[in-house]
Amino acid sequence: LRDLISQRKNGTLPLPVLLRRNMRSPNVLDLTGHGIGDAIIVALNHVITTLPGLDTLLLKDNRLTDHSLTPLCASAVNLPTLTALDLSGNNIDESAKSIRMYLAQKKCNLRKLWLAKSDIDDMECADFMSA
Repeated sequence: LRDLISQRKNGTLPLPVLLRRNMRSPNVLDLTGHGIGDAIIVALNHVITTLPGLDTLLLKDNRLTDHSLTPLCASAVNLPTLTALDLSGNNIDESAKSIRMYLAQKKCNLRKLWLAKSDIDDMECADFMSA
């Protein structure tokens, strides 16, 4: 509480709980299971390339659709340190093409991609597996 009062006096406010960095894992952005939806991820997409050293992005079970996943995958190419991405439990349709394009990029350093329980059809899965 003292920190909050001090920050308020200094004219700064604390980061929202969702965006606070875990200092045990400062290179991980874990938004798992918050059900935040597309609007928050679209907003995050505008600043994600400015997050230094981001190596793990965990977005499991957030009710995400192509509306946010397609631009996110396009921006991920500009995250040279990203090595792990969890999109499990989200709705992946047309964004499968974006995932494939991301995986095919020479700049893609992704080593782990989780898609467990994602709403992804066989043909969509085959599309990005071709990368």
